[in-house]
Amino acid sequence: MRVFTYFVEPASYTLDLVDKVHDNLSIDYAMINNTSKAKSEEVKNRIIFLQELTLIQKLKYIYKVWKDYNLIIINGYTNYVFICTYLLNKITFNKRFIAIESDTQLIIPSNIIKRGIKYIYLYIIFRDKYILGLSGGSNTHKRLFSYYGMQKDRLFLMPMMVDNTKYYNNPKMFPKTFTFLFVGRLIKTKNVDILCDIFCKNFLDKDAKLIIIGRSNNIDFISNRYSHQNIVFTGDIYGKELIKFYHNASVFVF
Repeated sequence: MRVFTYFVEPASYTLDLVDKVHDNLSIDYAMINNTSKAKSEEVKNRIIFLQELTLIQKLKYIYKVWKDYNLIIINGYTNYVFICTYLLNKITFNKRFIAIESDTQLIIPSNIIKRGIKYIYLYIIFRDKYILGLSGGSNTHKRLFSYYGMQKDRLFLMPMMVDNTKYYNNPKMFPKTFTFLFVGRLIKTKNVDILCDIFCKNFLDKDAKLIIIGRSNNIDFISNRYSHQNIVFTGDIYGKELIKFYHNASVFVF
């Protein structure tokens, strides 16, 4: 079986996956975009970025991949790569398996129109027997696929991965001030507010610090709500600078 993967962007964790898995197993791949918010300093010259192609070149490339491979893994289910690949599968007799890789949690839109459109779109896609679900993260991420009709025999747990060797610091030099580190998006499901509440309740009178790294549309509101010299909101940090924060922390809060 020939396998191909479309990645959304050349983020640091994506390139780790390419280096440690895809290259070793000779799995071909391409990136949809040529830039990433989760920045990486090292982007391989041989990687194909669809964003740099013309519309005709993009369509030819997507068709060639669909024609030459048996299993096509696509990050996400709303981008043009997935839609084009899915339509090719629908209009021909020679079917391919299309695997959707997603770590999106089940969120039902409050707007009734958006809710209806999302339900119809995903219900049609997820009930297709040639569509597979690769659920990243944990079993909770499977709920999105199953809620919209994907059968269990086409749904697989595929945990997200990182190259742990980047985070090892041997021998470990612990900071004098006990430092908690959180890294991630500042969204409701990450429970950053609960983390801050617990820290304020138990550690403000101790030699301790909480560092929160990540982005949010309302980061000013969160940082003002938990305004204290021992709670630090840094915003986005990437690459080698981010690794230093891991090395200099006492504990990583997940």
